[in-house]
Amino acid sequence: MSEETPEPPAPYATWQQLQVYWGRSLSTDEQARATDLLVRAARRINELPGSESFDPGTCEDISLDMVKRAMLSRGDGVTEVSASMADMSGTQRFINPAGNLYITSQERARLAGNPPAAFSLMPTSNARVPMNPWTYQQSSQTED
Repeated sequence: MSEETPEPPAPYATWQQLQVYWGRSLSTDEQARATDLLVRAARRINELPGSESFDPGTCEDISLDMVKRAMLSRGDGVTEVSASMADMSGTQRFINPAGNLYITSQERARLAGNPPAAFSLMPTSNARVPMNPWTYQQSSQTED
């Protein structure tokens, strides 16, 4: 009894869209790799709970981010490259050295319809610095 291989999911974006998003031309090899990675990114997105209700535009954005992250790597597991000459040196550290395709927790939240929220904190203090009127902060104390 043979099992059928499941049909790969339709990608949310194309290599042409990745090229525009990234802002650089992709070589023929990169186009083929991007096409494969976009299908894999769609599969990973579709495996998440509630994927049937995800916004397709958000899925496209996240697919592009996932694939760009994977393609920025060196792909050979190198995490850092250093070079030096005379009294100069330079170091490059790679953000995704193995070229892994992954979804971040922020991207999961966006897919679930929970966009990141902006917030601000306002520190409150009643402290007054003596002899420095420019650092005055309103105080609950009253002066006579």
